[in-house]
Amino acid sequence: MIEPKLVKLRITNPKKAGIYTIGPYWDREKKMYRKLAWSSGEERVYKLNGTALSDVTLNLNDPDDKLLHEFVKDHPRFVKRPEPLIVLQDIGAETNEKIDYEEQSLEAKIVVKDLMSKDLANFARLFGIPTENVTEKTVKLALYEVADNDPKRVLEVWNDPERQIKEMLERGLAKNVFTRDSHGVWKYNQILMGTNFEQALMWLKDESNEDILPKIRKDIEKITE
Repeated sequence: MIEPKLVKLRITNPKKAGIYTIGPYWDREKKMYRKLAWSSGEERVYKLNGTALSDVTLNLNDPDDKLLHEFVKDHPRFVKRPEPLIVLQDIGAETNEKIDYEEQSLEAKIVVKDLMSKDLANFARLFGIPTENVTEKTVKLALYEVADNDPKRVLEVWNDPERQIKEMLERGLAKNVFTRDSHGVWKYNQILMGTNFEQALMWLKDESNEDILPKIRKDIEKITE
């Protein structure tokens, strides 16, 4: 079975459209007079009744619809103008985008579904979701909402090779192992880590600070969720 390739001709303002008569025009770019024809070669004019229909779906597997699509998409009066009277929508592409989005959303929700307790809280903090004095269900629901609205971001954060160290940074802040003042300056005790999250992250990754990392991890781990 051949899957139809569908394109929708949509009138941008149906209330003011009336009947659009789509006929021959001079193509300035190609410097030629273009005519619309049937697949048989016979010339024709296409009329789109905006009063009755706001859009028409073309099947590009149909030779006549394909010729109409190729003709309309470059038409200076209806499409190629600052404020188009007609826009073309690739229904197949939109469908594929929707499928990709739904599959990403499902994958992101599976990630969230398997998270519990400390792991759930650690991941949630990377999205600015409050984890203190709230139930685990509330945190999970907030993450599900992120997965609904921006599944790509959830998957990118989850697969980030630096996720664990970022989680440690956010958990340490939430548990007051680290402090951040009103100017965004991060500190561990009285040790300056940086003036923003990125600098604090770099501080934790700096090889010269390896000796202090076990102490930091111990301070963070001894605090229960």
